[in-house]
Amino acid sequence: MFLAGKRVGLVVALSLGLAGAAMAADSLAWKGGRVTADVQTWDLLTLLENIAGATGWDIYVEPKAKHQASTKFKERPPGEALRMLLGELSYILVPPTNGPGKLYVFRNSKGDATQAVRRKRSKRLENELIVAMKRGAKLDEKELGAKITGKIDSVNAYRLQFKDAQAAEEARKQLEENEAVDSVDANYAIARPQDAEQLSLSAIPSLDLNLKPNKAGEGPIIGLIDTAIQMPGDARDGFYLPPISVAGEAAVPPDVPTHGTSMGDALLRGLALGGDGSGSSNVRILPVDVYGNLPYTTSFNLVDGTVKALEGGADVINWSLGSDGENALLYRIIRAAAAEGKLFVGAAGNEPVTTPTYPAAYPEVIAVTAIERDGKVASYANRGPFIDAGASGVAFVYFDGKNFVSIGTSAATALTSGRAAAQLSAGSSPAAVTSKITGK
Repeated sequence: MFLAGKRVGLVVALSLGLAGAAMAADSLAWKGGRVTADVQTWDLLTLLENIAGATGWDIYVEPKAKHQASTKFKERPPGEALRMLLGELSYILVPPTNGPGKLYVFRNSKGDATQAVRRKRSKRLENELIVAMKRGAKLDEKELGAKITGKIDSVNAYRLQFKDAQAAEEARKQLEENEAVDSVDANYAIARPQDAEQLSLSAIPSLDLNLKPNKAGEGPIIGLIDTAIQMPGDARDGFYLPPISVAGEAAVPPDVPTHGTSMGDALLRGLALGGDGSGSSNVRILPVDVYGNLPYTTSFNLVDGTVKALEGGADVINWSLGSDGENALLYRIIRAAAAEGKLFVGAAGNEPVTTPTYPAAYPEVIAVTAIERDGKVASYANRGPFIDAGASGVAFVYFDGKNFVSIGTSAATALTSGRAAAQLSAGSSPAAVTSKITGK
């Protein structure tokens, strides 16, 4: 089955809960099966990079195709949105089966769409910095000409906003010469991972986890750093601790599971697969929303959410997300927590490339890619020397009486985190768990 369009209005019946990130005057938000855009300056490649980052689709374009996007609309269905965004160009959208959906953009023939478009996972916020001060030191934002837009008290870190990129760069140089400063980092916008997609299949692998929460609940805690979740109204509810948000209150869709909800189910599936067969578990999940209602999170929110999860007692941190940008503050937090026996599991990314994805690529983090049944890396999944483990990239979700699926290294990461927590619960040491998962 595929969907195609050329200068005609289409209503595409896809249950895609998607979000996109665009940080300048141009903007694109792809969420809950509806698309909102204000695009005036993007050329074709920039437009497609943002669509790819928003949806997780594999996109291929005719190398000679040209287009200057200029459109503004609100909450249109995906097919109609694509028509308005792509103008005179033709497209074919192939919905996902055992991997991401595929979008082909061309002038005359699908066969001409041969150039792969790289997904934009993150974008540097040129007028922002993340500054961590040494213990007891104070930051003088007025001297720097900055505005404090966020603060993490326990690590004495600040999110600073400047009038422009030049002012931020001047402040960076000044801060790097200040002995009271522990680290100075760029702040990146990290694209929101796509929500699960509805399955039209009448039968899918059993969604019965055959797992109940142990009422004592005094076992390991998994910190789920992700989008907001919809708290389940069934037996799974007992596995969840009260959610935390570092990005404001989020409005979750009533009929589509969010990415966070899907990853929570994947964690439980991993927990069931890695359990002792008793049918119960004392593992709990601590959901931490770092996205809120925005189509992106930031490096600062990722640090903040991770800190909050660790402060909430998390023994395993699950990052089913990733960025191109490193962060010295986050890495310092990871190293300190890993030394205390905390486990970190991160998604390798779905591009597929061999370049590192962070935080997965940090040495103390178990970097997980998606593998097929034959044991080979999935065609859409990242690979490379920073990868430590692989797991199935398919997670089925039963929500609101319907079946959904989430495909990618996000799902593989959550499955791995669930198994890791099950092994910790059974008495294995963090080092033994890491060794068993990575084979190292």
